[in-house]
Amino acid sequence: ALGTILMVEDSREVAEVTGTLLEQLGYRVVKAENAAEALRHLSQGIDFDLLFSDIVMPGTLNGFALAKECSELYPGIPILLTSGYNDAAQAAGSDFPILRKPYDISALERAVATSLNRAPPRADARAS
Repeated sequence: ALGTILMVEDSREVAEVTGTLLEQLGYRVVKAENAAEALRHLSQGIDFDLLFSDIVMPGTLNGFALAKECSELYPGIPILLTSGYNDAAQAAGSDFPILRKPYDISALERAVATSLNRAPPRADARAS
């Protein structure tokens, strides 16, 4: 696989479709339905190459809050956010890249590749 993506999406349908697209592009996908579940996955020490999260979701943390938390706890993991809502995307400011919904497979591929290239190399990658 090209890498392992932690995908956070509360809609089952969207998660299915996007997960399938990412797998077609060659990534391994681990799904989480909300921020709390995503943080649980992160804490289990799986080596994720990207956090790909919807911005608007139920629960105490939305995608921004999750992104902030993740960047503090796991600074080596690049983050890509997505939203179909204009105002959510604008509120973000420019801390994290945002892929606007709806997107097609080529937009998804570009956004993911860009995010992966933007990340600083992980320490273990340099050592080998």
